[in-house]
Amino acid sequence: MQDWTLHADEYAAFVRDDAYLARHWEALHRGDGLPWPEERAVQRAWALFHAGRWGEAREAGHAAGPAGLAVACRAQALYATFIEPSERRKLELLLEVAQWARSRYGENAQDADAWYWQAHAMGRYAQAVQATAAVAQELVVQIQTALERAVQLRPHHAEAHFGLGTLRAEVIDKLGTLIARSVGATTAAAIEMFERGLRLNPRAVFGRIEYAQGLLMLEGDDAVPRAEALFREAAGVTPLDAAERLGTEVAALALQE
Repeated sequence: MQDWTLHADEYAAFVRDDAYLARHWEALHRGDGLPWPEERAVQRAWALFHAGRWGEAREAGHAAGPAGLAVACRAQALYATFIEPSERRKLELLLEVAQWARSRYGENAQDADAWYWQAHAMGRYAQAVQATAAVAQELVVQIQTALERAVQLRPHHAEAHFGLGTLRAEVIDKLGTLIARSVGATTAAAIEMFERGLRLNPRAVFGRIEYAQGLLMLEGDDAVPRAEALFREAAGVTPLDAAERLGTEVAALALQE
């Protein structure tokens, strides 16, 4: 198995016992709204994820069965998006996450995590490729349908709301008003999704980053002060796990650009 650990020494502080994970579970999972898992194997998979041991978390999530899907998908998607140096390999990893998720909701259409991770992986994939207009529009419909399904199944899924905001901002910025109108993408609708995501998860690190990037796409230079404020807020969060630590680093780098 590939070693996906990044800056292991820096993340060592997040290797905690089960009591720590249980105590901070609600704060760590306000973004996805997952309840505390009853299965010991799933608890251990999440402990690996929150400690920054992404590859081990992916493997442990798969080994735990359907209940471990979310941690396997999250570990691989995070690694692919922010760490994997090869663009080709990044796309392969994202497509693999989408495939896992589709297989899962094919078996259980009530699994909100499967719908969300299919949308998230395909959204990251779409951001990284230069698709034709027809393919891009097809991806937009697919991603929007999956995100809306995730929200329908789990209304407090903050990350799905951020995803809908990002999708609408991307459509307006890159595909034009015609396609934007066809999927109900407006600046107001995008901002409302971002704001709803923040209300659901006030400490969202990656959500703030998405919001800032979305505003820059929607409003250009006029959005710079607000975007910079969001990046500063994200960078200033005291991280509870390795993923949040990575998010604060991403936000800090954005402020330097």
